[in-house]
Amino acid sequence: MDESTIILRDRFKSLEESLDLNDKDFAFALFDYCAYICSSEKLSQIVQEMAKEDDIDRETFHWLFMFGALRNSFRNLRTGKMEREKDLGLPLFFDKEIEDNYHVAEALMGLLSVVKNAPHLQDKEDLSVYDLVSDETGKFLKNEDVPIKKMIIKFRSFQSDLLSRLIKPKRQIVSFDANDSALKIGNKKILFRKHTEQYHTLKIIFEDQSEIWKEWFFSEIAEKIDQYKGYSDKDFHNYLSAIKKRVSTETGIKDLFITTNQSVTINKKYLE
Repeated sequence: MDESTIILRDRFKSLEESLDLNDKDFAFALFDYCAYICSSEKLSQIVQEMAKEDDIDRETFHWLFMFGALRNSFRNLRTGKMEREKDLGLPLFFDKEIEDNYHVAEALMGLLSVVKNAPHLQDKEDLSVYDLVSDETGKFLKNEDVPIKKMIIKFRSFQSDLLSRLIKPKRQIVSFDANDSALKIGNKKILFRKHTEQYHTLKIIFEDQSEIWKEWFFSEIAEKIDQYKGYSDKDFHNYLSAIKKRVSTETGIKDLFITTNQSVTINKKYLE
């Protein structure tokens, strides 16, 4: 069991145990749980995939984002250093597509604006992150439409799905869309300029699904592109090297294509 799994389970256990205590203990346990997920590269990658695949409850995702960001940005809020986007403590899974679909950063900015101007917080010397989501009486989650029991039920479901993907990661599936000139790996898309040798090479390799597993010799690819142009094996080795570099830079995957001096094969672990 890796470190991420151990810590994730430990944080959620603390969250469950806090239910028998009081609002404040539950709130701090929830902040710690969400903040850990939001600042973990491994977990954030899984959460991002779940969000983009619409495989996560929207309300749960909103809570995860808000509590994680609040926990991570609290220090900057106290010192008044909230001028830059990075001061918001945005989760690692955040990007433009996430914002377009969920509008979470917009909601966070609105909440922080309210918090900064809340009368009962202005002169509070021992202000804590708990105070950001409690009312003047100290009641956590003053919105009665969001009871703690409902929240914990949804987070139990989310925790189960997250652990499932963490322990048995979803396989990266690769394909090439010739119309968009896009190499797709999981939920990532790498664009190539159309009608270049890199484009034609990828189109040929992925075009026939019955041959997706085969070893393609560079001489075969050269003949399919233009049999009269006089391509050498070294030319295609260089084209594939450039493609592999793009894939490695943009996805971190270094073994998508297996190449020799004369051929290329798609690594079978990335195929269904």
